[in-house]
Amino acid sequence: MLTGKDRLPPAEVKYLWHVVTRQEWPRGTTLQDYVDGIHQLILDPTSGVFTNRYQGAWGLGIIRESRELR
Repeated sequence: MLTGKDRLPPAEVKYLWHVVTRQEWPRGTTLQDYVDGIHQLILDPTSGVFTNRYQGAWGLGIIRESRELR
């Protein structure tokens, strides 16, 4: 069980947000599936890169058409 003081690695935080909470990935996706998928996304030459600024902090994102995940 997690408490308010527990800290998770960034990959686990993003996995819990995008896969578990928001259900943006197929049911049954594991943490390793998620990390592998992100790795493939980064290496895909059809992916795009963007920057944004949210609440004063800069962010970098990678985006691609979902294709096979639809």
